[in-house]
Amino acid sequence: PSLSPSPAVLLFSALALALPFFRPIPAADLAFAALFPAYLAAANRLRFAANAPVRANTAPRVPLLREGRGPWFGRYVLFFGVVGIVVPAVVVGAGPGHVAAAAAPHLFLTLCQVVTEAVSNQGEWYAALRLAVPMGFNAYRLGALWSWVVAAWGSA
Repeated sequence: PSLSPSPAVLLFSALALALPFFRPIPAADLAFAALFPAYLAAANRLRFAANAPVRANTAPRVPLLREGRGPWFGRYVLFFGVVGIVVPAVVVGAGPGHVAAAAAPHLFLTLCQVVTEAVSNQGEWYAALRLAVPMGFNAYRLGALWSWVVAAWGSA
């Protein structure tokens, strides 16, 4: 894979970096967004790097989703992009103040997940750690999603 980031990854990185300057992001969310990817990178380098000689003599790297390049996958990515990024971005940018503030952590964590997935899919990341990225971010993001739902429901 190419090691140069795509324009989308650069855009999502810039949005994730800028968002805390415009909307409050809890310190725990900022810490998770920095420390979880750092932990995975350290584990990849320090623990799994010992497997490099074995991997060099095995079959080439296969995608995590064997069918992940078919037409259904493109539709899935588009749907996730709209539901996971565009809708929260509209809410953060144009929603009522308390709802926008509650949606911002969810959007921030989603952007960080997308960037971390893009980084982990480049270079020599091991499958277990590549799988840990969406699992970890999605599990952690449930708290932010709950806060957003409670704020939105309270204003209805």
